[in-house]
Amino acid sequence: MIALRRFQEDWATSTSAPLALSPDGGARAPESDFSRALLESVDPGTGPNAAARLSAYRFQYWFRLLTLLQKDFPLVGHLEGWTKFNLRAAPYLQAHPPQADLGRLGSAFPDWLSSGRAPSTLVEAARVDLAWSEAFLAYELPLPTAADLATPDSLLDRLGLQPAVRVLRLSRNWFPLKSSLESGVPVPPGPPPRQARWWAISRTGSVLRAEPVEPALAEFLGMLFEGSTRAALERLARSRPAAVRRIPDWFRRGAELGWWGVSPIP
Repeated sequence: MIALRRFQEDWATSTSAPLALSPDGGARAPESDFSRALLESVDPGTGPNAAARLSAYRFQYWFRLLTLLQKDFPLVGHLEGWTKFNLRAAPYLQAHPPQADLGRLGSAFPDWLSSGRAPSTLVEAARVDLAWSEAFLAYELPLPTAADLATPDSLLDRLGLQPAVRVLRLSRNWFPLKSSLESGVPVPPGPPPRQARWWAISRTGSVLRAEPVEPALAEFLGMLFEGSTRAALERLARSRPAAVRRIPDWFRRGAELGWWGVSPIP
């Protein structure tokens, strides 16, 4: 009999080994992928042979991972079709095997697509899908209270962006298509504008939204990702002094959209 540790290692290796995917959507688990010792350790029983039974576990493993990735990247799947999506996703999952948090299974997928020279439209769609998923899963900071607003100077050291906020520069407005895919009635994305636009994704409760933002505001939001609100205001005053007058409007707009949160620790 195979030793327990060796059995566990062979089991993990054989289960996570890639399926042989074909362009027509078929998949198989080659029997040659299973070690002789592993095959001999399976109780013969009266049903399918050892290779067939081990293959069932491999199919379940890959079905689970591919399904999770499909759920997180509906735009990519819509643009390519799910068969082509799976052919791209399988090698990604080999290069980035699942960790404890399956919610971050696709966190490197857009960069991986980009490094593999996937079409730029596909990479951009993947970045939208990822930002949308991350925004949905992000935790929420407490909203500013009346007491916070009564002490604006100290508030600047604790006020910041909600973790759900994401800022993207996009060649087109993907969000009508994103929403329609969730409703089950897909529509094609609109034509790309003459110039790329910045978009801010945010969440209030369970409601996600995307808003176009001007370049100066996108730059300011990027500064907020990197430091305190006080530091971001100082940087903005140096890099875009003319934009400082827009700050009150930005804070009012952000309050309406739920962008701001207060950290309990200054």
